[in-house]
Amino acid sequence: MSKSSKGQAWGLDLCGYHKKAALAFAKEERREIKVTLYEGHPFSMTRTDWDEVPHQREIEFINKQIESTPLYVDCPIDLQGLANATNKKYKWQLDKRPIDQALGGLAPLATYVGALVSRFRLLLPTDRFGTRVFETYPAGSLKLWGRQRNFGQEGESYKGYRIQWEGKEWAAMKGKNEKKHAKAAQLAKIVNKVGIRPCGPTPNEETLNHDELDAILCALAGLRRLSDGELRDQMKERLLKKIEQKRSGTLKKTRNRNEKETARNKLESEFNLAIDIINQFTLPKGYRLCDLAKLKKEKKKIIIKREDWPPEG
Repeated sequence: MSKSSKGQAWGLDLCGYHKKAALAFAKEERREIKVTLYEGHPFSMTRTDWDEVPHQREIEFINKQIESTPLYVDCPIDLQGLANATNKKYKWQLDKRPIDQALGGLAPLATYVGALVSRFRLLLPTDRFGTRVFETYPAGSLKLWGRQRNFGQEGESYKGYRIQWEGKEWAAMKGKNEKKHAKAAQLAKIVNKVGIRPCGPTPNEETLNHDELDAILCALAGLRRLSDGELRDQMKERLLKKIEQKRSGTLKKTRNRNEKETARNKLESEFNLAIDIINQFTLPKGYRLCDLAKLKKEKKKIIIKREDWPPEG
């Protein structure tokens, strides 16, 4: 388990140039972790095609805020040579890094994720990466913890509707869309398990969406994280499991006994080669995941509040 030097961290759930981007600040105290969600922060501005980028407010945040407190952002940063098509054996290696394939992450250069990568690279000084700015993946943190906690299949999506605090726990807000309501119910289930609670004079008016949860998890990764060794082991284990599933599926489809034996020998050879390849995989530089299991063992309350940007002081 690692702690940031001052027990505090920024968490940014980056998105396109619209108001859905969420920014959180986590500060650890003796018996609780206080998390502030900021409204009107530099990354929440709507931008059009002909607006200049990056915006001065974003530059000021990078230059000022991360000097004292590290930033953990849900955005691919170290692409590990994705644009280079040489020395690639598997199809997924053309658009995903090993950690993306292991955790079911989106392809860093595909669709809107590629736009996030470009946006953040405009802001990030190369000497800050891995020292003051780190990449994280909130859904990945939940997947690794969720497998231990068994709070739902890791494929279940929590991206959807808002949830609301109802006195003792979070619950899905009522809506006509059943699919969104189901996702909101999963979101509420996760937030309750993590142990996030609102504060303030009117907590029952507090709501939360998945972007804000992701920003909170980003910040928490700066307070408690899996070690590089633990994360590498998880990556290799999950990749090997995917190969084993493919091998088993191929053998089930083979009916003839002689053909099955031939297929088994071929697959065994391919499996051994895959092990050698996977053992050479490395983590992206500055990649962090929150260790929610250790955080929960400490039984610290996670209290959220909202404030307008900029921070006081």
